[in-house]
Amino acid sequence: MVSVESLLSEVNTLFEHRLVFKAADELFFGDKMLYHNHSNDGSKKEISGGNRDTDRRKGKRKDQKDKNHSSDMNEKPVGSDGLRNAIASARKTIKQALEDTSDDATSNALTKLTEEVVALKKINDEMRNEIDKLREDFQKILNYAQQLKPCIFSALERVGSRTLILGDGNFSFTLAFARLHPETEICTSVFESYSEYVTKYPSAKKNITELRTNHPCVHILFSIDACLLPKDWAGFYDDIIWNFPHHCGKTNLRKSRQLIRKTFASVGRILLSGRFHITLAKGQSGLDHSSILSKRCFKYRRLPEHRSDSWNIIYIAAEEYFILQQAFIFQSELFPQYTSSGYHNSERSFNHKTGSETLIFVRTPVVTRIKEFLEYENKIFRIKRVAHEWRPFFQRDLSIIYLNATKAAELEKILFLLIEEFCGHALLDFYEVIDLRTYYLGQPNHIYRFIWQSWRIPLSK
Repeated sequence: MVSVESLLSEVNTLFEHRLVFKAADELFFGDKMLYHNHSNDGSKKEISGGNRDTDRRKGKRKDQKDKNHSSDMNEKPVGSDGLRNAIASARKTIKQALEDTSDDATSNALTKLTEEVVALKKINDEMRNEIDKLREDFQKILNYAQQLKPCIFSALERVGSRTLILGDGNFSFTLAFARLHPETEICTSVFESYSEYVTKYPSAKKNITELRTNHPCVHILFSIDACLLPKDWAGFYDDIIWNFPHHCGKTNLRKSRQLIRKTFASVGRILLSGRFHITLAKGQSGLDHSSILSKRCFKYRRLPEHRSDSWNIIYIAAEEYFILQQAFIFQSELFPQYTSSGYHNSERSFNHKTGSETLIFVRTPVVTRIKEFLEYENKIFRIKRVAHEWRPFFQRDLSIIYLNATKAAELEKILFLLIEEFCGHALLDFYEVIDLRTYYLGQPNHIYRFIWQSWRIPLSK
């Protein structure tokens, strides 16, 4: 049986290069070479006994040389044409080596590899550009967050020197707030007169007694309508707090919005610079509750999720030039003595500790000119197609008929440039709704969706 090792010993490791070596030998020696295999094995007997045979072979070789000498003189010298033949053979051998199929595969693989390297380099350059763009956008968001940071801390950790509390019901919130801020001058109020109040909230007498006895900075006011606050209070209060507002009667969306609208108008007349804190039950504000829970107020390439079946408080606030500065879950742990009241216009309590939202509004300058509005908007950092969860946004469809169909593409580019220049940072998105494309009197009618939003100046219809 033939072993693997014996077969491998017969394989010439330089087999594929034999033609090249052959051509090199022919170039060097000037003629074709004859190769023999010689064994290194031999006995001493053969060496010692082979002297006579060697001498005999030498004699024959000498005679043969002398015999052929005359004929060799007439022949061409060895190697005179052999060099040319060797060169030609070498060229042919090299050509065969270059035309070998294995080399073609290597060449194809090298070409493919080169193409892949070029493609990878292109992808790498694109990724670098994307990373640079992301870094730039992240820096803009970070800068905007730094602008909000002082407002956030002032809203959460402290209030002004004078605070007005509206519609406190049983005054339990006022009591807890006074314990948290003992040096703040507090005016707390209810809608009812004193006689109506003690009838409606009989258990609140002990809270009134404690406030008047232990908290001299607290002033209790009766018959105060949040919708008609006295004008002579203008500029007096730094903070106004209103927890769980409701109209007298069953829940009604229209009446609730009307109450909010009148109160914002009333507060706007007296709160010249300060904060308006409103706490609502979960879902009443119309804002995305998850954005308040996670304090995430930016969305990229997505519109804010504002519920229409709600109080739409940020839209109503914008009508009176109020903008939402901060939103967070109501911190009931700060006010352990607080027990809600007023359920169904009575002393009955309701659940205020689960998901209630505290919204802090501030008043903004009144802007009536587009140029002035754009100046305010362009002062802040904005990223294209990034929407703010806590700002009103509006969208309208715009119909444009192109009388010259051949120039529709060119005119559309001009339209986009004009819209972007005219709206500035307020432009959230502008695109054609392809599904609504029609024809009017044989001319193309394109429908464009126009979406805008302001971050610094509140917009309303």
